[in-house]
Amino acid sequence: MDMRLFFPYQVYQWSKDGFEEVKRKLIGELPWYLTPTDRVTTVDILDRDSIQPGLSLVTGLGPRKHSQASVIDLDGNVIHNWQLNWTELWPDAQHVHQHIQETTTPFTHGVKLMSNGDLIFSLEYAGLFRVNPCGTVIWRFANMTHHSVFLDDEENLWTLGLDYSESASDKLPGYAPGYYDFSVVKLSTDGELLQEWNLFEVLKQNHLESLLYMSSNQPGVPEVSDDTLHPNDVKVFSSTMKAGFFQPGDIMLSLRNVHSVVVFDSSMKVKKVFTGSFVRQHDPDFVDGNTISIFDNYTHTYHSEAPFSRILHLTSDSYQPIIRYQGSEQSPFFSHIMGKHEQLDNGNLLITESAKGRAFELKGNKIVWQFHNVLPRGVIGFIDEVQRLAPEFNQAFFSKVVQQCAEIKN
Repeated sequence: MDMRLFFPYQVYQWSKDGFEEVKRKLIGELPWYLTPTDRVTTVDILDRDSIQPGLSLVTGLGPRKHSQASVIDLDGNVIHNWQLNWTELWPDAQHVHQHIQETTTPFTHGVKLMSNGDLIFSLEYAGLFRVNPCGTVIWRFANMTHHSVFLDDEENLWTLGLDYSESASDKLPGYAPGYYDFSVVKLSTDGELLQEWNLFEVLKQNHLESLLYMSSNQPGVPEVSDDTLHPNDVKVFSSTMKAGFFQPGDIMLSLRNVHSVVVFDSSMKVKKVFTGSFVRQHDPDFVDGNTISIFDNYTHTYHSEAPFSRILHLTSDSYQPIIRYQGSEQSPFFSHIMGKHEQLDNGNLLITESAKGRAFELKGNKIVWQFHNVLPRGVIGFIDEVQRLAPEFNQAFFSKVVQQCAEIKN
């Protein structure tokens, strides 16, 4: 039994966190997930006629210092809200490794709204959850899941998992104790584990062993540890898309720390490796059977006068990136971590600039709508993602499903 789950450990943690926040404010420093602001409103409407209609699902830091998910209209009015507090959702969790508990604060990273209004989400390195519209937990998956939740054509969920190894393994020469062991996880929407692949084994079986050691800067024999690959997304090619080089059932993985995106067929045999055209990327998406898009964080520009991130398109037959959009001094756009993008039905592009707590919708290169996650006391909190919802998710829908789950509860 982990004694840190009991009183007064949590009180101590709150006191410690509070002291650190006060100290940062006194010296004018904020943690990475907060940005100072003079804004009081959350939304800017710059060209209403050009905005993709619909409500938006916003996930990220809330005013109570834990994650929340909010459904908002285009003017920023909150239609529905879930408070996603790890300590309340899973107060007696035993599956999170001590090292992860000490180094990570669980926050939403990967969220899917289901057709009945339930929310399935991953709390970073802590677990996967399904809650109903009233916030009642339907099920919990006891695995250190992270970064990504994807629903395929067969209504199966895909996410990423990890273990933390404190000992060396003969199967991973050069890996020092204290490394993350990654997996790709497939589940039913009832939370039942269907299949799990060890990522190190998948890469070795596909003769991609060098990716396991690319994060080493040791001369001669490589020695690596900790978060060597940092997988941050998994997607499956849909049968509703036009096939080409990529086919229905193909699986795409993003490996941030080795600047690579790998596409496998349904049997986990490698079809394509993209690397070299982007830096510490996130959120690759299939565009069609021959093209993918990538949120290129481009983090090596961090210390420049005008750092910028990019949205790229890459084709299966070329490593030459097509720049769909990038930040500039005149139109700042940069997220040194995280980040999402979504191609909307009207052709617009919705980008989540996670570290800055901003999302914006582009028509061409023109911003037509933007959201800032404004919190109390003059700060903007980071956001995991802003998703534009389908037409059926309207205000009447949320009123109905909330009433239904409240009646069941009573």
